[in-house]
Amino acid sequence: MNRNETQHKYATNAEFRASTHPTSLILVSICMNLETIRNEALLLPPQERAKLAEQLLSSLDELTEVEIEQLWFQEAVQRAEEMDKGHAQRIPADVVYQEALSLLK
Repeated sequence: MNRNETQHKYATNAEFRASTHPTSLILVSICMNLETIRNEALLLPPQERAKLAEQLLSSLDELTEVEIEQLWFQEAVQRAEEMDKGHAQRIPADVVYQEALSLLK
């Protein structure tokens, strides 16, 4: 699909996009969900995916202490739910400590 066909496809889908390269997406429709964004990103060439990944990761450095605390709380809730459902198991601290020491030797 050439650039004109790509732009036409997005225009007919009523999505708003701007591009400096046929596969570079700068603006995306507000109604796009995470799955759609992920699928679109996976269609990018490897170098552009790497650049996007770098930008996304660096954006996490800009989180406030409150946002970081909220993310850790969400992670703790998710891990507790996994243990409650039997998808994860508890390992005693002394066992973890011994395994870590053995890995360092």
